[in-house]
Parts: sequence; structure tokens; C-alpha cells
Amino acid sequence: MMHSVPKTMTAVLLTGHGGLEKLVYSRDVPVPAPAAGEVLIRVTACGMNNTDVWVREGAYGTEDDPSAVSTWRRHGNTLTFPRIQGTDTVGHIVAVGEGVDRARIGERVMVDFSIYNRDDDSLADIDYMGHGRDGGYAEYMALPAENAHVVATDLTDIELATFCCAYLTGERMLERARLAAGETVLVTGASGGVGSAIIQLARARGAVPIAVAGPGKEAAMLDIGAQAVVTRGQGDLAEAVEAASGGRPIDVVADLVGGPLFNDLLKILRPEGRYTTAGAIAGPVVQLDLRTMYLKQLELHGSSQGSRADFRRLVRYIEEKRSGRSSAASIRYRSSIGHKRTSWRRTSSASSWSCLIKGTTARAAERDGSACRTIYPHCPAGHLPHKVGLSHMADFEESNGEQNGIASRTNPSMFHACSAYAIPLPHKGGEYKRFTLCPHSRSPHTGNPC
Repeated sequence: MMHSVPKTMTAVLLTGHGGLEKLVYSRDVPVPAPAAGEVLIRVTACGMNNTDVWVREGAYGTEDDPSAVSTWRRHGNTLTFPRIQGTDTVGHIVAVGEGVDRARIGERVMVDFSIYNRDDDSLADIDYMGHGRDGGYAEYMALPAENAHVVATDLTDIELATFCCAYLTGERMLERARLAAGETVLVTGASGGVGSAIIQLARARGAVPIAVAGPGKEAAMLDIGAQAVVTRGQGDLAEAVEAASGGRPIDVVADLVGGPLFNDLLKILRPEGRYTTAGAIAGPVVQLDLRTMYLKQLELHGSSQGSRADFRRLVRYIEEKRSGRSSAASIRYRSSIGHKRTSWRRTSSASSWSCLIKGTTARAAERDGSACRTIYPHCPAGHLPHKVGLSHMADFEESNGEQNGIASRTNPSMFHACSAYAIPLPHKGGEYKRFTLCPHSRSPHTGNPC
């Protein structure tokens, strides 16, 4: 059935660097027209990432001044305002540009959000949708047709939208570090969005993941595939890792935390080991003893986003239902690749919406209340939330640098006490709305229509 495309749409516009006041909810944004080689999708689900918060805040610093207000790219800023953010997008093609087969109209697609700017596999000039061009915090989104991937899976739109950024980032980290079957990888920030993805992606490669996570998360890490868990902040890290690994050498460290742990992680690596990082939530500026690096012949890899091949591999994993461990116990906490996360909807009326909550940090959430902001424009009741933020969070803790990701991945009890979301971002009149979640629907509604 053909979809009638309106001339204007609802979207959240980023109007500059700063606080939540820089996000403006608008109902009259022009619907983009797909250019040659592009498609237009009607957005049905879009997640939020820590990157969205940091770009809004300008929190990436510069090479000369780590505290400077600066955006995501080190060379050649492409962020202009207003900008529609949102990377983890799923939707349905409703129109195509010149040169794109009209038979694609109606396809459900997952968006590869990367703007590659090159024809080869280099990521030297990488950018992303939601930064260099508009993303998915809107009802409609235009993008290159090659970035719109049909995924053969029975996952819902909301579930599928939880994969893109976290899993692509994790897969690229492991690819850069050349993690191979039989090798052991130590994962910091393992209960976060990227960390929990790495555990599962390592298993998909036949590698052995050891998790570093906060107290109380040990069983959950084992459930999604960790071979062993080291509890953060309890005793000497190197000794704890050696005990957890049974003396196996650590071939790769996948670090999402940085900060004071950095030098310990290099000490833990075996000679000729590989260190890869895509995050520094405990501190971006670290001390490095160069002697450790050169005397142990270590490799250090920075990584961000992923290549076209990395994204295709992720799609294949989803379609093949590859996961770290398919134990019945993991249903309580799983986001295993290609598996429905039914337990999310079992505990509270909020659970049916929690799968849209993308990786941000506890610190960011505590700072601006935006940890759960997302957009789901096509609510059956016709209500579009201005923005979604946390109202009550049972276990959303200040994590001392651990990256928290999709709620159901990081802490399944997080939403057990959450029956409604507050809308923390200002709209006309400066009021806040509240949305409760109907347990029979995946969409937020004002009031309690159930």
C-alpha cells in the first residue's frame, strides 16, 4: 500500500551546543525529499546514544585543549545547526530518489548511519547521520539507498533499533584488534551498551570474553556470554583478572572506560597484545608509560563506528541469530544477537518501551536527565512525546565511569519501579508532560488509556 508523505513533520532540532534548552521540539519541519540514489523512510524506532549527549554538549574537546567545546570530528567539522540527531534508526521506505528501484518502497530497513565519504574501507573521513546530515529523531529521514539494509529477522522495529551504534562500534573494535577464535579478550564497562555487545560479538568469533563490571552485575554478564567476571573496584585488578582467566594470557583489551585503569590494562596485556578503545567515560586524559608499550611490543588502536563490511557482518549475525550463549537463564537479562528480549516486557508497564533506551552514561543521565530520551513518532494513539526522560529509576546508579547502555542490557531491574516517564525537555509554556505506557502497546500515551 502506498504511503502518503506529508509536506511537514515533527522532529527534535539541536540548535547549538549546550544543555537541554538547545533541543527544540518542532511540528513544522519540512519533510526531506530523497535525492538521486536516496530513499525516504518513515521512522518507526530510533534509539539514543551517549554520542548524542556529548555532541549536544560539545564535550569532545580538541587535540590542543581537552576541555574545549568541540564536536565529534577531529578534522573538518560538519555539524551545522539546526540538526536532527538520532543514529539507531529503523523505518519503512515510503519514497525513492532518481536511480533507486521503486520496488524498494515498503521495505523495512535498518539504517547504517555512517557517512563514509570514501569508496574504500578507510574511516579517516568518517561522519554519521545525526551529525553531518539529519538523523532519525523525526518522523521521516532521507538517506543513501545503500545505507538502508533489509534485515531478515522477526525482531520488532524497536528491538532492531537497539543494535546499530553499540554493536557496530563493538564489532569494529574487535576487527581492528584482530580478535581471533580461541583468544581471550578483557572487556571493561562490560555491562554497558557497547560492552555487552562486545561480549556477544566475541563469542560469535569463537573468542573468550572476560568482563569487568560493577558489583551486582556478575550473573548478568555470565548470562550473556562472559566466561568470567571481574568485579570493578574490588582488590588488585591484575590479580583479579589472572584469577578470572585461570592464568590464560589476555590477548586483547577492549576498553570503554579509560581513566585510572589505563596503565593497569596495559600491564595485564600479554607481550604483543592488542589494546582497542572507543570510549573514555572514566576520563579521556590518561598517563602512559611508553616503556610498557614498547618493551611489551603492544599495539594500541583507537576505534569509532565501523566500515561497510562491519555493518554487513552485523546484519548477518542478526539474521543467523548468533549469540554468546543461549542459556535459558539469560532470558532474564539478554540482548543476545537475534533473540527477542521478551523479559523486558514481563515486569512492568514501562518494560515494553525500555528497549528503545540506548547507551548513555549514568553520569550523563544524572547530569541532564536525558538518558532515556528517544522518539517514536508513529504511536497508534497519535501522541508524539516531546522527549522522553527518566521519571523513576530503581537502580540507575552513578557508576564511577562504567558505561551504561540499553536499559535491558545493563540492569534488568532498572525499570521495575518505573511506571511512567517524565518529559524533561522544555516545550511551549515550559511545562513537563508525563507519559504512561500501556502494557498492551509499544507506544507511549498521555494519561492512562489502558
